[in-house]
Amino acid sequence: MDASTLDQLLTAAQEDPDKGEAFFDALLTTNVFIVGTRDDDDEEQVLYLSDSVGEVLPFFTSRAAVDATLAAEGLPDQVLEYSCLELFRTGGGTRMVMNPHGENSLVLPPELIAQLIAEPEIPSSGDEEEAGERILVGLATDDLSALQDAVVAFFADRDDIEAAYLGWMVRGDKSGYLMIIVTDDPERGLKDFGQVITPGLTEGKPLDISIAGTSATDHPLASIPPFYVRAQ
Repeated sequence: MDASTLDQLLTAAQEDPDKGEAFFDALLTTNVFIVGTRDDDDEEQVLYLSDSVGEVLPFFTSRAAVDATLAAEGLPDQVLEYSCLELFRTGGGTRMVMNPHGENSLVLPPELIAQLIAEPEIPSSGDEEEAGERILVGLATDDLSALQDAVVAFFADRDDIEAAYLGWMVRGDKSGYLMIIVTDDPERGLKDFGQVITPGLTEGKPLDISIAGTSATDHPLASIPPFYVRAQ
């Protein structure tokens, strides 16, 4: 599939999370590029970039997207081509970013990649709705600054909330947002929180709220930057 069609599908998914699965299904059938070299023994040296979370493996859906990163990073033109599915399968637990210097950049945490390449489960009798249900999470691309500002203001004087993350989530044929609050006191952490969240702040889309302990490093949104961190 060509890059322009993928861009259109991604734009549609950013505007309507229900269309996210169509984008990812198309992405998995596409050949993509990474920056790196391969020697005669098939050993590869691959470019990683860094952001506020840590290392991230960039991949690209077009040569134009590759060239934008090569120019921005001052790198030589050394490119390898993979099928996207193969890259995801060989990437292990690597966090990846698609077209990091393009207009439609997208961060893919390892948990999302694992879900994308997982073999679909066969539902057992009586579990047709839940078994095999696909749950996708990722970085929210909508402008949710009003929601984030409201939550940050609510947490401003709290000493029990360590951080908060916000992303999008698609579960089966339903979509919305996912917020994860990091605290070791769940009861206090969610007290009066419902007064902050109004439908207007989420543009009428559902918002799931989950608690993660301060020692948790593997919650679904752990690979994207938090929008709130308690001041020390």
